[in-house]
Amino acid sequence: MPCLRNYYNDNEALKAAIKVRDKALLDMSLGQLITDSMTVAELFVSMKDLFPSSKRSKDRYQAFYNKGIKGKDIELKQIEKVTPAELQINVNKYAADHSQDQINHYVGIWRKIYRAAQMNGIPVTDKTLMLIVPKSKMVSSSRTVDISTEDLSRFLDFVRNYNLYDDKGRHRAEMVYRILLTMYYTGIRPQEARALTVSDVQGDWLRINKSMGSTIESEEEVITTKTEGSKRMVPIAAPLREALKEWTAGKKKNELLFPDYYGVPFTSDYFANYIRRVSRKCGIEFRAYMLRHKFATDLVKKTDLRTVQELMGHAGGSMSLSYARSSKEDKEEAINKR
Repeated sequence: MPCLRNYYNDNEALKAAIKVRDKALLDMSLGQLITDSMTVAELFVSMKDLFPSSKRSKDRYQAFYNKGIKGKDIELKQIEKVTPAELQINVNKYAADHSQDQINHYVGIWRKIYRAAQMNGIPVTDKTLMLIVPKSKMVSSSRTVDISTEDLSRFLDFVRNYNLYDDKGRHRAEMVYRILLTMYYTGIRPQEARALTVSDVQGDWLRINKSMGSTIESEEEVITTKTEGSKRMVPIAAPLREALKEWTAGKKKNELLFPDYYGVPFTSDYFANYIRRVSRKCGIEFRAYMLRHKFATDLVKKTDLRTVQELMGHAGGSMSLSYARSSKEDKEEAINKR
């Protein structure tokens, strides 16, 4: 019942109490009476149970929560008592020192919290609909995603001769080299390359129907591809075709094409760290996804966008086009021919 001190007199307090009672009676008649609410903290826990996601995604959600919500007054408030102003202030504070991508993901956590509240029967309006998503104030420079053919060739040579002190080192150097070479010729994702088996080499075509990824139980294992559209057959270029014949000779169909030393797939963390170490050692800036960008850049100039999209396993051509890059020479030529 409303507290008397919030009203000018007993009559106003009585009117407010009657209004609350009538609303409760209406809710009861509709089967919508809520006897218990939930705090933001409780709903965050419920959210992770309600919406299945991989272990890696849940860890990411927790990191956002810890940074923006945990330990703040808003964490222990019942969800329906969080005002739009409080939510806006909370998001504004988070946005002060985070990138736009991080801000957008953070707002996504709040949306999931409100959706969890509604699924738990709490009749609350999703106040993120009233949010003005802040623009990041961080000054950031885009990472280089292109690499010259000369630098790529030097980098691959360095990989193949990196850390050859024992059998384990020699094996890993060769496998990482083979993964990168396959990515260069086919444009497939790193996680798709690491999941390939011998049976995926089908004559002059490479079958892409699985990937390395995180699940509810495991940090990383072989799963289905990123999207249904990512399942595809990619033609094998002549230079890679000869190499694959050698790499698959004498192996069983279910064997991994590029196993780590212990016969299991390379994990994403190990693979990325390995490449990072080689990059520092040889002085050439390189990340595996540069090969996807180079593949798109080379093909966009020579074939139609639909073909590039299907080869890369993208849902739409705009994504494939966003991977392509114009060189300094391309831009100079465009200006001079204007």
